[in-house]
Order: sequence, then structure tokens, then C-alpha cells
Amino acid sequence: MAYHISRELAARGHEVAVFTTNALNPGDSWKASGREYIVDGILVRYFRNVAHLAGLYFSPGIMKALKKQVQNSDLIHMHEYRTFQNAVTYYIAKKCRKPYVLTAHGSVPRIFERVLIKQLFDHAIGYRILKGATTLCASSKIEMKQYVDAGIPQERVVLIPNGVDCEFFERLPEPGMFKKKFNLNENATMILYVGRIHRRKGIDVLIDAFAQLRARARKTDVLLCIAGSDGRYALELKDKASRLGMSENVVLTGFISDKDKLAAYVDCDVVVYPGIYESFPLVPIEAALCSKPVIVSNDSIMAEIVSEGGFGFSIKYGEVGQLKDLLQMMLDNPEVAAEMGRQGRRFVRANYDWRDIVSKLENTYSNAIAPN
Repeated sequence: MAYHISRELAARGHEVAVFTTNALNPGDSWKASGREYIVDGILVRYFRNVAHLAGLYFSPGIMKALKKQVQNSDLIHMHEYRTFQNAVTYYIAKKCRKPYVLTAHGSVPRIFERVLIKQLFDHAIGYRILKGATTLCASSKIEMKQYVDAGIPQERVVLIPNGVDCEFFERLPEPGMFKKKFNLNENATMILYVGRIHRRKGIDVLIDAFAQLRARARKTDVLLCIAGSDGRYALELKDKASRLGMSENVVLTGFISDKDKLAAYVDCDVVVYPGIYESFPLVPIEAALCSKPVIVSNDSIMAEIVSEGGFGFSIKYGEVGQLKDLLQMMLDNPEVAAEMGRQGRRFVRANYDWRDIVSKLENTYSNAIAPN
């Protein structure tokens, strides 16, 4: 998200600087120096991550450089919420009397993991970071409520959804390319999951629903394709599929490139993204841009968007039977599913193009700067 926003702002003539760490690419030594790089008109500086404790990445080298940058900036836009970098930025912005906006990406609620650590962070500094923001950006109505529940006045929260590069989806691969590459039956109906292979993503539930579907479906040539970064949990999923007698019908591809992901969307019949506690997953949006219907969890932000756009359904997390029934309905009614996919493409192009999102952000930035 930060890259797309920054690139579009730079293209519009704004001076944009991005400060981040090399935590996700520690092997790239050039990203640990703090030197300046220009990427698509954006000034980018990486700082070495020296420790990872309690979910926080520590990069003390950022502090001095960040102070100088904040002093010379009109506005700061913080991403995520409970980070060492945001804590440092908060103190510097407060001292320099610089306004900042915050996009928490759904991370405000204390749920799922490290709940005690999150509580300690909030009481130590987190609440002050939230309350000190001139504006808080929410990607959905659900996230707006999360801010309000945390004590933020409604008038300081603005709805600015994440976006997608719609131009990237204008030229789609020819049908059949993905199935051919992975040696799949070109005539088979394909159900697709794309994303990280993790327990809370609901992939095990999807496999159980698929097993029930195959047991009752009129069609026997149905595939479940699970595409995403591999790991230990992927081995458990493969074992589960084997125990259910579906080794040949459940395909785990491992990591796939963006090009292959587009081809997978084109070749599938429905995309399922049944995870829980998702902030703003792009997979359902990308699937819609490829004219494919989707099924998501009803406690995720995406359920709100899918319902508004009319390009899919939402289910209660973990409901195997409900997921099976919806999959059966879609496969039995391909015309209905295809129309939902076309509706999704129209809806996403009209509401989630990065160029329109950044225009909303520009107004938010102007309003944040004006009082100061």
C-alpha cells in the first residue's frame, strides 16, 4: 500500500520520503546502510533491524535521520500501529509540532496473538499515538468502528479504502496457461485459494468443505488449488488431503509469481479466501478484477465490500457445511457465478483504483496540514 500511495503522490509532484527497515530482507546489505535511494521518484531509506522482540522490529539507526526528515516535512503518514518506528515518530512529531495521519491496517483490536504485549504497548504509548493523530484512515466501516471503540472521536476518522493497480489487470493471460504449467486437467472445474499458508487462513476448513463437495457433487472433475508460500503447515494440509483420499484433487503449488497468479485467477471458477482477522486482503479484489466470484469470511472487512459490490458471498469462519453449500451453488449455476464476477470487475474498477484513492488522501493531507 505505502508504495502505491507514494508512487502516485510523487507522480503528482509531491516530495515523498519513505523510511523503513530491512527486517523483511535482512540479507540485502544495501538496505541496511540508511543511504538514500530514489525509487520511482520516491526517496527511500532502509535502516538495519537489530532485534525482533515481542513482535516489534527495532532499528535505532532510524532515530537521528527521522528527526531531521520530520523537521523538514509538512506531514507524516504512519502505517501499521504497534511498531517501534511509530513510537519514535510520535515523539519526534510531537516535539516538532508536525501533524501526522495514521493508517492502522486493522491492527488496533487486541486479538489473536500476543494480546498481553499489545495491551502493554497500548498503555505505554499506543493510546497516545492514536489520540495524537490529526486523522485516522480506515479501510472500511468495520475499521472505523475499531478506532471509535478505542476512544477516537468519530469526526477524526475518515474512510479511505486500500486500492489496487487496475491497469495491471487490463491484459489478462490466455485461459489454460496456469493449468498447463502445473499439469492440471484443463477441463476440470477449479476452486482457488491464493495467499499465505497459515492456520488462521481457514484452508483446513476449505479442504473439509471440498471433501464434502466431491462426495455429493454431480461433477467428479473438480480441483482445489492452494497457491501460496509453502511451509510446515502446508505439509499438514497435504497430509490431510491424503487422508481424505484427495491427493490428486488438492494441489498445493507453493509460491507463485504475479504472472502465474493472474493465470490462476483466469483459469479458476471461484476464489475462496476464508481467513479470520484480515485487515484488507487484496486477493478477493484481484479476483474480482479477473471477473471471478469470491467467498470470504463474514467477520473480515472484505465481507462488507463483497456484499456491497455483489460479487460473492461471506460465511461464518469455520462453517464447513455453509462453505460446501455455497461452492455447490456456484458450480451448479455457472451463469450466475459469471455474472457476479463481471459485476465485481465493474465495482472494483469504479471504487478501488489507486488514482482515486490517492485523490482522497490528498484531501485528507490538506485538511490535516491546514490547521497547522
